[in-house]
Amino acid sequence: MKRPAEGGFPRVVSKRMTSAWNMNREQYAQKKSILSNYRLSLMKIQPALLEN
Repeated sequence: MKRPAEGGFPRVVSKRMTSAWNMNREQYAQKKSILSNYRLSLMKIQPALLEN
């Protein structure tokens, strides 16, 4: 996340907001990895379903 150099965010916002933002980003990454794992397992299951 890039911050504008002049006239952008006040410095007060930075610490609390960045920690919250980092938590959100971590949760998003976890959800994404869970989804991709789910899709991978689906792709492995599908050929077996097609054979039956």
